[in-house]
Amino acid sequence: MSVKKLLVLMGVVLLLGANAFARDAGNNTLLDMLQSKGLLTAEELQTIRNADSSGLNSGSNTRDIVVEILHKKGVLSDQEVAQIRRNAGVPPNAPGEVPSPALTNKDTGKELVGSLDNGFCLKTRDETAEFHLKGLLQADYKAYDYDLEPVGIGTDPGTDKFDIRRARLITTGKLSPFFNFRLSYEFQGAGSRRLLDAYVDARIHDAFSLRLGQFKEPFGLEALSSDSNLFFTERSMGFDLNPNRDVGVMAFGDFYSGAVYYRAGLFNGDGLDDASGGNVDEPEVCARIGLSPFAFTEIPLIEGIHLGASGSYIRTDLNNVRLGVSTAGGTEFFSVSSHAKFNIIRNCDTRIRHGADAAWTYGPVALFGEYIQAQYNDIKTSALTFDAEMTDIYGAAAWMITGEPIRISRGMFQPIIPEKSLGEGGFGALGIAFRYDTFDAGDKVYDTLVYMGDSVREVESMTLGLNWYLNQYARLSLEATRTSFDKPLLIYRDSATGTSLYSDKEDTIISRFQLGF
Repeated sequence: MSVKKLLVLMGVVLLLGANAFARDAGNNTLLDMLQSKGLLTAEELQTIRNADSSGLNSGSNTRDIVVEILHKKGVLSDQEVAQIRRNAGVPPNAPGEVPSPALTNKDTGKELVGSLDNGFCLKTRDETAEFHLKGLLQADYKAYDYDLEPVGIGTDPGTDKFDIRRARLITTGKLSPFFNFRLSYEFQGAGSRRLLDAYVDARIHDAFSLRLGQFKEPFGLEALSSDSNLFFTERSMGFDLNPNRDVGVMAFGDFYSGAVYYRAGLFNGDGLDDASGGNVDEPEVCARIGLSPFAFTEIPLIEGIHLGASGSYIRTDLNNVRLGVSTAGGTEFFSVSSHAKFNIIRNCDTRIRHGADAAWTYGPVALFGEYIQAQYNDIKTSALTFDAEMTDIYGAAAWMITGEPIRISRGMFQPIIPEKSLGEGGFGALGIAFRYDTFDAGDKVYDTLVYMGDSVREVESMTLGLNWYLNQYARLSLEATRTSFDKPLLIYRDSATGTSLYSDKEDTIISRFQLGF
């Protein structure tokens, strides 16, 4: 009989005769010998001793664990295990019975630790898996003022209102070091498409990972930054020229700790998953590259410079020749659909979008801006063939008066965290922001696609905003925007009387309470 077998049989005899097996000094010595011979690992030895110290029935628990471990290792045969159980008065396992995790020694789960970290978070102690539950609520009050024409008829457009701008529930997580996921759902708006994000990331390497599902196409600094991290209540007018969320696959990665990054993907090209598609099977190609060329110079004045470029291309059709551009107050001033002016669009060859952005941050100060253009080529009606170009350019500045730093990482604005939150020895953080924004639809678009009054060709707007960050979760904003149109825009039409009111400007005041966690 081998030494290992002899040790095993000695251990089994002791198991059958003592309830306080592991607490006995001699039996502890035997356990150590089994470990030294390679029959027990350190983890298995600790499991046995933990079971013995558990109190009631600890002896039988210890016996079962040791027998099961040695059985799984092939040291004890099925017949020997059955004989040991019979001698101990333990009935054999019922058919189909699954041993408990403690007996099988299988790691079926890991202990979770809860915290408030990037939302409500549950994670394993080794942080190989985690789950975050987050939310975003934005409640607005909007007030409008117009120079209405014709004057003196005493009609109020009735546009002032309270509004739930966004109400989102977001879940993100990590299933292993290699797989991340995100799901976000928008509750605001009845009867609308509300699933926003639904994707999985395969984290292969810092320089190359994959994303599959529905998510934002990689285009633009402002568009890719989170709604909760912007300095203005609404994005620029050029946001409506960008691609937004779509279904597809994207490769992404970064180098030098994010100083250089890229994003490139293939998408359906028609928006959210349940959008009506066109008749072209070719996917939309969209890509973005960005860099912070002076990130490691340790020269504070220039290390916050960020540059980015984006582009997309698709062979499209008449179903995708649709575009609506709105003011900060949500008033649509430019609209194109497949029902063109005088004619119906018969076909369209390609849609090309490109953009460039630049930003400079220096402590609590930021300057940033973007150029965005959407171009439709070879639009065909029954009488004409032409190209259409729409362009937007904006420049903006932000200053955190209380000194909190403004940061851009991998082409996205990061949250502002107050140095001293309200009620915790301070009053939060205070910041101001200003933006100048221009839109131009071009001569051909205005002459061939849109109706005068329903759409305008040139628009400029100026926005001044004040933000009070009560803490890292709550924020109050007050913002004033003046938008000027090159020609009077239809603001209100009374269906009963046929009265139509036009204005060449829109003044908007937006106050917002935001809660994001």
